[in-house]
Amino acid sequence: MEENFEILRREAEILKKIVEWEERNKENLEKYEHYGFKWYEVNVSPQKLNRLVTLGILKICYKSRSSTEYRLINREWVKEVLRTLEEAKANNQEENLEMPEDLFDCIIGYEDLKELLTKTLKRRIRVHFLLVGSPATAKSMFLEELERVGGRYYLGSSTSKAGLIDMLAEDKPRVLLIDEIDKMKREDMAALLSVMESGKLVECKSKKERYVSLQTIVVAAANDISKIPKELVSRFAVFRFRPYSKEEFVRVCEGILTKREGIDKELARYIAEKVWEYRKDVREAIRVARLANSKEEAEKVISIFRKHFE
Repeated sequence: MEENFEILRREAEILKKIVEWEERNKENLEKYEHYGFKWYEVNVSPQKLNRLVTLGILKICYKSRSSTEYRLINREWVKEVLRTLEEAKANNQEENLEMPEDLFDCIIGYEDLKELLTKTLKRRIRVHFLLVGSPATAKSMFLEELERVGGRYYLGSSTSKAGLIDMLAEDKPRVLLIDEIDKMKREDMAALLSVMESGKLVECKSKKERYVSLQTIVVAAANDISKIPKELVSRFAVFRFRPYSKEEFVRVCEGILTKREGIDKELARYIAEKVWEYRKDVREAIRVARLANSKEEAEKVISIFRKHFE
């Protein structure tokens, strides 16, 4: 069967469907020798299934004029190969990280955290970080910076039906960035714990089983650590953030608005000082900068934002 490994790689999606069907119907497969699946039950054409029969991966266990039923010759071997392919795919993603020379330059302070994050990414070490602090601290800025190296952003308070499990299984991110992890669903927290602890994502739901190997580094942010299960917190290196002083806030805004938004330093400082008066949020300064090309326009935009914020 070893010579068929490359074929299995090409036909991985088809074989996943077959394995899932057989896992759901394991009891009948063990009980009845001639029991198997029909082409439409796995949504794979008879031509493709017959090719797998020729290659010795499937066998025909029942055939009549009106239907043909198939089953895997060695399901456990196919499952192991699929797991190996998933691991290889996850490992290959490690090579895709690109580290910008100015990564974290816009963030004032936290030099020790910057150093540890950079080392983790460069050496591909599976160490996870939890950034804790009140809104408008630098924690969200770290997540935004890590998006620049290919980090996959996920909002913990999202009400999306797909959820974290589907995103991990489909995207297999090298770096997972979770904002508001303290608001995440319990089932997503359980899946995250498994990924962080063992590198394995296991889902058994509605008679459907899914196994995915991941080499994912998790960087998460939270306002309130007390709402996160202790066993999940223990998997993180925890860093607590203090609010920026006005001077630090203005310097941070100046850096981001001039380097990333392309506005002049005088206007950037003006926006930062005005935003500090009512919100103290770097993201608010960015919003104003994108809507204003002068102090007059900035004043107008800020007055509107401030009116509806306070």
